[in-house]
Amino acid sequence: MINVRNFVDALIEQGTHYFTGVPCSYLTPLINDVIARDETHYVLASNEGEALSLASGLWLANKTAVVLCQNSGLGNLINPLTSLPE
Repeated sequence: MINVRNFVDALIEQGTHYFTGVPCSYLTPLINDVIARDETHYVLASNEGEALSLASGLWLANKTAVVLCQNSGLGNLINPLTSLPE
């Protein structure tokens, strides 16, 4: 298992400071670590499509964001992902 602190440290080293996603019990340690840090920002999303939209907006603002989702939430990203280029 990957150490959460090391994982977030690696993302920060790459310039990622923004995280978004739908809270879930599986991702709780990761979300809690992101929330506890002063140099990172977590934006709560009500669904995975919203999280993807938030990350896309950050990308347009020249920021890098991570969308946190479980494997079951990945399917919920398909429609928003395919409609973004329009």
